[in-house]
Amino acid sequence: MLPQMVKNISRPIKPYPYANVIELPKPIEINESFDKLVKNRKSTRQFIQYRLTREEISTFLYYTYGKTRKEIVYNEIPFDHRTVPSAGGLYPLEIYLILLNSELESGVYHYRADLHALEFINEKFKTYDDIKYAFYIEYTIETENISAILIMTIFFERIMLKYGERGYRFAVMEAGFASQNLHLAIEALGLGMCMIGGYNDYKLENEILNINPNFESVINVAVIGKPRIEIDLDE
Repeated sequence: MLPQMVKNISRPIKPYPYANVIELPKPIEINESFDKLVKNRKSTRQFIQYRLTREEISTFLYYTYGKTRKEIVYNEIPFDHRTVPSAGGLYPLEIYLILLNSELESGVYHYRADLHALEFINEKFKTYDDIKYAFYIEYTIETENISAILIMTIFFERIMLKYGERGYRFAVMEAGFASQNLHLAIEALGLGMCMIGGYNDYKLENEILNINPNFESVINVAVIGKPRIEIDLDE
């Protein structure tokens, strides 16, 4: 790849210049064994009322798609690496977080991996009742106690300029890598989550996230909260 091309793509970010930026604390170091996390991971559909802490939010965002290190390429160009492999180092995903019950103000946020910070982009949607019109999950998920909803999107141009239509395939693979990272981080934190497909693309993209689906589109959605532990009285 030509040095100028590397320079142009070395900071794959989507800034919201007028948004309030909230710096996140240092992520919690996860020391659970990989074997244990993989075997215990499961989808959670029942939750208890729980306020996510800043540290928990920081941790699962970092392990999902955070910046891990900086490398200097061509002797002058800073290049950021993240927690997942990405075709060409282009990192075409964007991460949004709808916080419903946490230590931060409720609303819609955008994750800035380069700053490890959240940009507060929409204060209109503060409760699940405000957003339920865009979801079809009430019959399978205990929605009243959801603490947050994480949304991944693909920013098409970032990956397809280099790889064309095949870039979409690479981006979908990357969303899978990031989603598994999220699942394992959630498990390590003692939280629960469930990936969902029951949502209205138009309402979620155009009204809640306020993105243009011709350039950026939702690829994965996960609800997050504190699992409801069922006690077996027969034991």
